[in-house]
Amino acid sequence: MKKMMTAVLCAALLCGCTGAGTSSVPSSSAEPAGPVILNTVDLDMDGYYFLEDKDPAFIQVTTEESFRIFDEKGTYVILYSYDTCFWCNRGVPVLNDAAKEEGVKVVYVDVYEEAFKKQSVEKRQEIYNSMIAHLEPALKLEYNEKTGKMEPAMYTPLVVAVKNGEIVDHHTALVESFKPEDDSSVLNDEQKAELKEIYRRVIRSIQ
Repeated sequence: MKKMMTAVLCAALLCGCTGAGTSSVPSSSAEPAGPVILNTVDLDMDGYYFLEDKDPAFIQVTTEESFRIFDEKGTYVILYSYDTCFWCNRGVPVLNDAAKEEGVKVVYVDVYEEAFKKQSVEKRQEIYNSMIAHLEPALKLEYNEKTGKMEPAMYTPLVVAVKNGEIVDHHTALVESFKPEDDSSVLNDEQKAELKEIYRRVIRSIQ
């Protein structure tokens, strides 16, 4: 999976890789609350080269727009991802299949979005800090050598289930058994099935 670093605020996102998948304990199933009506942008997932579905189960919003789901007590499943991420390319088609089987739309946030990159350094820092604050319950803690503290670190693909503005379930990366040997490595059928069940669990946590 890919790690987003604060250095992105000076230009674009810088990333590191690891392959382990992590999840939260699923919550009990419940009916979702009334929706927050989101301001969407044109869906652009053409860069996900394993996603062959021409009508995928996603709607796209900006990073800042996704914060409204938390702040206004909304209920959605959100994907934080980007199309040049090795892990995201393999996870997104599986999430799409799971979403279609469950009959839901997933909110897609491109963390490399042009709207973010066009902002000033100060504004990018503000957006990044807000993203970390909103997603902190779904993030792992890592030691920051500069600050000497354990701090939240964001990896992609990150799928979060938000119910009434609170994260009730989440999953990062793919599955533990996937150990890619090179850039051509793909999930086998068993790994895809395992990942799909994880995604279906995350989706069902807001139903």
